[in-house]
Amino acid sequence: MAEAVRECEAALATADGADREELAVELGGTRKQFAELLARSASEEAEDAAIRAVFEAALEQMSRAVAVFAGLGDAGLHSRTGAELGAGWLEADLGRPARAAARARAVLAAYEGADGTDDTVRARREEAAQMLEAAREGTAPDQPERS
Repeated sequence: MAEAVRECEAALATADGADREELAVELGGTRKQFAELLARSASEEAEDAAIRAVFEAALEQMSRAVAVFAGLGDAGLHSRTGAELGAGWLEADLGRPARAAARARAVLAAYEGADGTDDTVRARREEAAQMLEAAREGTAPDQPERS
């Protein structure tokens, strides 16, 4: 997966126009997938330090996905907020409720004034609200299915 990320980055560095946007979407998606794979790979039987290290690596990849999608502006909004929520859950898993809450608030701000009938908007707002509640309680509950 790391190789796929490097290849996407190299291609993006030399691309222009529509190719650049398409490659940015691909890079962001690859980073998000990498983060999800890392997080799922953490065995519950592993030592706490090992689990934490894997979650930190996953958070780094997810944060990079957020940055890539943010660079796409409105075209990357749903992808960015999905990655932002993924990063928020990782923050919660790492015992950082304030950072998780900040990510949830960023998602809510991104959709401020958006059409509430859009399924993705509604789902992201609901998940962000769940994250805020979990952060207030200082817990990392079972996370909803991410899109």
